[in-house]
Amino acid sequence: WKVFAEIGLDAATVAEIVAESGVSTGSFYNYFGTREAVFDELLAEMVGIVRQRTQAARAQADDLRTMLLLSYKAFLDFVLETEGGREFCARNQPHIRARLYGLESTGGVLSDLKADIARGMPQATFSDWELSLVASLILANGMEALLQSRALPDLDTEALSRIMTGLAMD
Repeated sequence: WKVFAEIGLDAATVAEIVAESGVSTGSFYNYFGTREAVFDELLAEMVGIVRQRTQAARAQADDLRTMLLLSYKAFLDFVLETEGGREFCARNQPHIRARLYGLESTGGVLSDLKADIARGMPQATFSDWELSLVASLILANGMEALLQSRALPDLDTEALSRIMTGLAMD
């Protein structure tokens, strides 16, 4: 994690990953084989935690506006609370963008969002394709806001969550 947060996947070497992790080179190759495999595992783990936290946040509300506000805030707070989280995302954004929708854990996030959109907007009559599109846009909105806000040293997650929720709902 530390290597990818500090220098990114493109600059990372197996030797640096091994040195930081304390495992032997042989163990590294037995378990992962490539630095990309390590990165993929870390990204999937991160998305899994985001799924748990955002799902728990949305469960606290019944209307979609409140669900999104709480969910975006939980997402942003998690990344900012995680040591090197913001740097990991910023330095690896092309790789995150390329891999995000192929992850099983992202599929889970999207399924959760679809269910919560339907729960939070019971009057809406979305087709399955439309529901999938809305869920994907909500996910992309959160990720893009995080990446674009990386230049802000003191990010107000509450304010940014309100902006993102407004974009999604208004």
